[in-house]
Amino acid sequence: MIAACIPAESCMFAVLPAPASRGRDRQRELTYAFEGILPLPIDECQIVFATNGPEVIGCACERAELIPMRLKHEIVTPNRLPEWLGVSEPERCLKQLNLLRGEMRSQIRQRRMRTTLRLVSGIMCVISVLVVYESQQRLRMWSQQSITVREDIKALYDGVLPSGEQSTQPDAIRFATVLNELARTRTGAGPQHHEDLVADLAYLLAQWPSDSQAQLQQIRLDASTAQLSVSLPDNDRALSILDYLTDLEGWDVRSRDMQPTQDRVILNVHIARSDKGMPDA
Repeated sequence: MIAACIPAESCMFAVLPAPASRGRDRQRELTYAFEGILPLPIDECQIVFATNGPEVIGCACERAELIPMRLKHEIVTPNRLPEWLGVSEPERCLKQLNLLRGEMRSQIRQRRMRTTLRLVSGIMCVISVLVVYESQQRLRMWSQQSITVREDIKALYDGVLPSGEQSTQPDAIRFATVLNELARTRTGAGPQHHEDLVADLAYLLAQWPSDSQAQLQQIRLDASTAQLSVSLPDNDRALSILDYLTDLEGWDVRSRDMQPTQDRVILNVHIARSDKGMPDA
């Protein structure tokens, strides 16, 4: 830092009692106490203070003398302290009496701060642009991968499902139906068991409300029933799922339970195949 000294003869000093207050209130009380003994209006003076044991040393200097110095220096202090002040540690006290503070802050320091702020702002802008660009690249990549996966799944279904068949059902349900038919061919026709329930659940999940934001956490299967545990954002969406299951043709809701957690709702539902059975595909 560029430092300079000003002759003590150009400064005005005073010994003041240390106030009990802190911060701005302390500075205000000291300024008022010093103002009463200054020979010049306080608006024309730059005032700083330094602690000296239980007392406070006040130092004032005309701002007109400091204006040229603040252009080239960062620190300006008196070159010495009068002996009548009774300062026990003059060097420590002088370090506190930097007159280039507040409105008279060094212009060199101000320029340095502005330069630093511009540099930090520029770096933050560059980082923000890079983050946005990288996010867009990742989103574009994930979108492309999602399209590729859907196309691959579609190609797999096209390879195993009967061609030329017109159906409004999703490929997943048609595929589950084919698997059930193959299983019955191998084991012989009989009552519906696990394989049929898999097809029924595929039908149920394929018709799931798209705006429910549901997360299926657990499924338990037996010969004719299923237990589902679903996580949803709120009670309204949980009730919409429950209404959907209640109205679902071919199924009966045997029991249900909603358990609120910290930020979601857990819906536990026990469903069973109704006596009417599932509708034909």
